[in-house]
Amino acid sequence: MSGEEKYNFKIQHKINYELFDKKHEAAAAYEIEIKKFENYNFRLELNRHNFKINDHNPEAKFEKIAHAYNDALFPVLFEVRNGKFLLANFDGISERIAQKDQELRYKHQGPGLEYIRNNFFEKTGKDGYAMAEYIYSFELIRILLFCVEKPENDNNYHFNWKIPLLDNDVFWEGQKSFDPQTIP
Repeated sequence: MSGEEKYNFKIQHKINYELFDKKHEAAAAYEIEIKKFENYNFRLELNRHNFKINDHNPEAKFEKIAHAYNDALFPVLFEVRNGKFLLANFDGISERIAQKDQELRYKHQGPGLEYIRNNFFEKTGKDGYAMAEYIYSFELIRILLFCVEKPENDNNYHFNWKIPLLDNDVFWEGQKSFDPQTIP
């Protein structure tokens, strides 16, 4: 691979989750490192570091288990071909998840583990398409998709999100148009 660029972002967002039929909300914060590798197409590698829930490392048993499963997803490697985002390391991620699953099942047992495990594997364990869809559901990935994928007319892109606009010139060149009237 010829060139490599690194970008670091600090991410903060809310997590809404349901545990034992009770709804909860927490604040998550973590750092993402993105490496861009230049070649014919290009690749993006995402690593997640320093994950915190409500400014603390995951402390509760169930938080630790859920974090361990999700942490096994990283690093995530995407290949960008013709402006499209493709998951490039499904096999590697699957191996990490299987290893982490063995470790967690050895250390823990019971309905809490099975609940988290079943939900995680329902979203990621079927095939590469299901795993990619799960990873694409992360807010940061949606922003990266926006920054990397080219709009149809390759000139203007219409923003319709309730998020602060990033300086997305990192990956995409074109004119940005923003109409605040379109935000619901």
